[in-house]
Amino acid sequence: MFHVSCDPHDPLEDFLARDILDPGSERSYRIKFDSKEGRYLVASKDIEPGEDILTEEALFWSPRYSTRPLCLVCYGYLYNKESCYICECGWPLCSEECLESAKTSDHVLECSLYTSHSQLRPDVHAFNFLGVEPSYDVVGPVRLLSKKGSSKWYMTWKLMSHLEDWKKIPGWIEAHHSVMKELKALFTETTDEEILTIFGIFYTNDFGVRVNAGVDGNGNPVLCPKIRQLYTLTSLLSHDCEPNTFRVINSKVDKKFRLEVKAKRRISKGEKITGTYVDVFAPTIVRKKVLKESKLFDCTCKRCSEAQDGVGGSDLVCPKCQNYVVCQKDLTYICSGCKEPYPEGPKKLLKYYGDLEEILEDPESCTVQAYESFISTRKKELHPHNLIFIRLMYSLSGFYGRLSGYEMPVMTEKMLRRKWEIGEVVMKALETFDLGISSYKGMIDYELHMPMIMLTKMELDAGYVEYDKAKDIFQKALTHLKASLSHLQYENPMSFEGQIYAGASLSLVPLDSFISQI
Repeated sequence: MFHVSCDPHDPLEDFLARDILDPGSERSYRIKFDSKEGRYLVASKDIEPGEDILTEEALFWSPRYSTRPLCLVCYGYLYNKESCYICECGWPLCSEECLESAKTSDHVLECSLYTSHSQLRPDVHAFNFLGVEPSYDVVGPVRLLSKKGSSKWYMTWKLMSHLEDWKKIPGWIEAHHSVMKELKALFTETTDEEILTIFGIFYTNDFGVRVNAGVDGNGNPVLCPKIRQLYTLTSLLSHDCEPNTFRVINSKVDKKFRLEVKAKRRISKGEKITGTYVDVFAPTIVRKKVLKESKLFDCTCKRCSEAQDGVGGSDLVCPKCQNYVVCQKDLTYICSGCKEPYPEGPKKLLKYYGDLEEILEDPESCTVQAYESFISTRKKELHPHNLIFIRLMYSLSGFYGRLSGYEMPVMTEKMLRRKWEIGEVVMKALETFDLGISSYKGMIDYELHMPMIMLTKMELDAGYVEYDKAKDIFQKALTHLKASLSHLQYENPMSFEGQIYAGASLSLVPLDSFISQI
């Protein structure tokens, strides 16, 4: 659990000093330790929903392991070598602006090294711009080793690495051989053990946070990659697939990825303060697999212990009788119709989740047609409310109304009904596992209120609906809008969710006034 020179009982005043919430106020948490879990946080008082728990800036950030090509200054995607601006060190950047600011950005850490080690310069012409580019795997360790001896290095070294457990995984050391070889050429004093410890610390403690590039000219969020961040205090949160906190991140490089941890629901004094390391939309088998492989523990939280979530989130369709194949507590599958075991269930679910990750990470696939096609081609295999579909529908609900050809003013009745339908399906699922304050629920509440208003106005104007029924639907739309504001009020104003909150705030009074006049 703890590597050499990392004593779990070391005082953590330097960790606590990272909390910049309010240095003069009493903290709402305490750091505790046990031999099984290591360090963790508990509430030192009752904490109310939405209340700030801690605020800290990222200690460290870099590209993730196994990433697609990206700019090492702004972290935006790179799509081909022709559009790249090559830095003097050989690494590709995305623009003249990033090229000019390279020497004052994080990139300077690797830039100076590769400039002086020309034989190790990356070969951009050999890069894979369509998928994972292994050249980037070295950047994180390079940046940390460049800080060796600094306060950030020592704080990073205090984080758990689980190194001995990682070493036990067949092929784990071998998978890092090429990176180790390059690092030892750049840092002649470093050792294999030190490099492997760095990877252990990264894997055990890092968060994957998507860089915020704002919105495009049509108001759509720009798709950017997730990068690795390390936070000292936030890394001490215990994991739970139904966490009692949520995180608000200023995902801008120049803001040092400032992170606020807030209470998602009421947290009682003495209760563990929990966060999540996995996508809450992931089915149980996927979550448990990701946590076992990436964080080295078997999740036994309430959600993982109860295979059924009430909506069919992990369920498949039986190829024999077309009834639903249901996930059991032991993560096996049995058909609810023919009662036959379905041993290939876990493998199929993991395969389809891999397909989901591919489409979500592919900028070219961010279209209504691609997402609807994904659903239609798999509806004979997956339960209609399988969380793989729910995750895709979450994004799809925003595509309807924003993407070119699907803007709200040109939406047909069929499109509006589809937006309404998927919004209700997603909300029903979220209410089973995303309890308390939720940006996901806030966004779906906002997406739901729009088709409810537009469709009902169309029907009211055409005489297809009575005033009383129309007013009732308008009131429900207003309730969704108010709920959206309640959930999104905590979001970073510069984020997409924060901008939706600002727009929703302006819509509240006019909608209320409109309803009162009916």
